[in-house]
Amino acid sequence: MKDCNNKIFVFSSRPEISMEAYRILSDQYPKEKNNLIATSHQLEDALKKLDGHYREGVHFDVLILDTRIPMKIRQDFIARVSENQAHYECIMAAPSSALPPEDIEFIKGIDALLIPDISEITLLPLLPHVIDRKFNETKYLLVNRIDNIINSEIEGHEVLDRIATMTLEYLDLRICWISLLDHKTDRFHIGALTGFGEHEREFRLTFDVSINDTAVIAECARNRTQVQYQDILDNKCPFKYKEMARKMGLKSILTTPIFDRREKSSRKVLGTLSLYSRFYHIFQEDELELNKIIASKITAAIFCKSLYPPIRDHNPIA
Repeated sequence: MKDCNNKIFVFSSRPEISMEAYRILSDQYPKEKNNLIATSHQLEDALKKLDGHYREGVHFDVLILDTRIPMKIRQDFIARVSENQAHYECIMAAPSSALPPEDIEFIKGIDALLIPDISEITLLPLLPHVIDRKFNETKYLLVNRIDNIINSEIEGHEVLDRIATMTLEYLDLRICWISLLDHKTDRFHIGALTGFGEHEREFRLTFDVSINDTAVIAECARNRTQVQYQDILDNKCPFKYKEMARKMGLKSILTTPIFDRREKSSRKVLGTLSLYSRFYHIFQEDELELNKIIASKITAAIFCKSLYPPIRDHNPIA
């Protein structure tokens, strides 16, 4: 079961149900593993909590709602969620099987799963399935969008820019960047950056990494395998720009090699795909596999758009 990095919001009409749900979920998805369990039983409080988390860039994976909540309040809650995020899974607790037509339409409209009540017996067997379903939906949509970018008329490095931006958006991360490795000089070049904001100029001006350096992307390329560090500021993490990482609030990093896949046996590394999270994050097997798929799509984009070998950094800032 995926027990890390889950964000779950429980909205019930009764405070005792919210408290019980918090107890159950906090035990199963502890805060120490970067899970977030938010609960509420009043609309004003629920919207305040949603807005606070959205300002911090936190999107919820699963919403758990009670049909005892009046329809208008439910609609207002879902409307606020939909204003801020497009992808989530919803569970509806419906104590009675005799649902009125408006409840049935509401449940169908948000593609919710039904449970009889918010309890340990009903929630715990279902939640892993719901979390997996959301991840698989995100995976399908992201890969499909990347394919559309590659097959479009977009040319040059803008293709990599679009892929990086799309990956950042769908996976709810802090930074996504693509490096390209020039094997003639053994140096890395910037292929695409997104999420750096005001620090992008600083990064571009100071970026200088070779295959033999003590750096995360160099380690990934040399070993031809994925590399992750839960704490980018830890002394064991060979990230070269720790002061910038501290200023940006970067927490964890996953770097995936981009292989030359024109031949099945090829192990030549063309570059790396690096993801940085805004919260401490342990990347799980399904996430590692998804990043391998994205890296393979980047390979396709590189050769489809004639972006290799790299000549210079993309769009350098003078």
